[in-house]
Amino acid sequence: MDHVYKQEERIKSQVARNTLDLFSQSVDLVFFDVSTLYFESFESDNLRNLGYSKDNKFKEVQVMLALVTTQYGLPISYFLFPGNTSETNTLLTAVETLRDKLKISHVTLVADRAMFCKENLALMEVNGISYIIACKLKSLKKSFQGQLLNDEFHPEKVCNEQHWCKEYVYENRRLIVSYSKKRALEDAKDRERLVTRLLKKAKKAKTVSIKSIVTKRGSSEYLKLNETDDVTRDDVTINEEGIAQDALWDGLHGVITNVTQEDASDILTQYRGLWQIEEAFRVNKHNLRMRPIYHWTEERIHAHICICFVAYSLAKYALYQLNVISKLKLSLQELNNELLHMQASILRDNSTRREYLVPSHRTDNQIKICKAFGIKYRDQVKRIK
Repeated sequence: MDHVYKQEERIKSQVARNTLDLFSQSVDLVFFDVSTLYFESFESDNLRNLGYSKDNKFKEVQVMLALVTTQYGLPISYFLFPGNTSETNTLLTAVETLRDKLKISHVTLVADRAMFCKENLALMEVNGISYIIACKLKSLKKSFQGQLLNDEFHPEKVCNEQHWCKEYVYENRRLIVSYSKKRALEDAKDRERLVTRLLKKAKKAKTVSIKSIVTKRGSSEYLKLNETDDVTRDDVTINEEGIAQDALWDGLHGVITNVTQEDASDILTQYRGLWQIEEAFRVNKHNLRMRPIYHWTEERIHAHICICFVAYSLAKYALYQLNVISKLKLSLQELNNELLHMQASILRDNSTRREYLVPSHRTDNQIKICKAFGIKYRDQVKRIK
């Protein structure tokens, strides 16, 4: 692992070159996102630190991992930050690396609303990078919010789903707002689950205050305290007015962009591809068990992340060869299962003391996998001794 740590930047550069080689060194769309990785430890240092955990591990120290991938989820690079780093501050490092180290300048960067702030938008504009960033609609000017909620939307097809869209110019930038009935139902269900959970938490608490039971920013508007004779336990009830106000935003989603040559439906379709990098984090965290991290020195932590990144890269290259090049649709788990069952048995003839290699029967998918990677696989029994 100490050797891997010393070669970390070289390994990352090689992975980036391998990915860019698949597209003749030209990538015009990249996805950027961040997540947190927790430790089985409570001791902090320069890298491991307490911060907002996306794994709900608020007592454990963590590091922040930023990933950059292509639209197919193929890896370009990653960046490791101290656990208390603000998500919006991670984008500067990625932009500088794309521009300087990887020589990627004519590219559209896609990211979720955690990256939405004026500083990041201005940074990308100064560096000549196009962007499609999810917009925090509730953070826009109050006067504009009122206009948005009262406007009528027109139908658009986005990834074969019916959406209603409308374009605006907001602070000299292109803002595309869409409404989806499916998303509206999901928003309402999410809010209902959250309110139920908060009320249960309030009943169990020894002392009750909104701050003590609400950890998620913005959720305090769902509840209200009613004074009682008990000094420590005010009555917690649902804030119907606050929920009604929040429900006005159900189903609405906005993206802000400086891309001017593409239709709104194309912009939204590109943004919808962000699931690729979200899947990348799931694969790294679950399939590759990138977290929890049990190392504690900075060098070993970097080496652990680098090894997982290499494993993820190999997995995505394999899936790209199968799914895109060979048109064989398999998930990573399905590919793993098929490979695990490609086995052979060794049989010995006790009378002659000869040994034979007997391969297992191959499934249709196993045959296609071998063909996709040019693997020569013998179906016949072979004498080996």
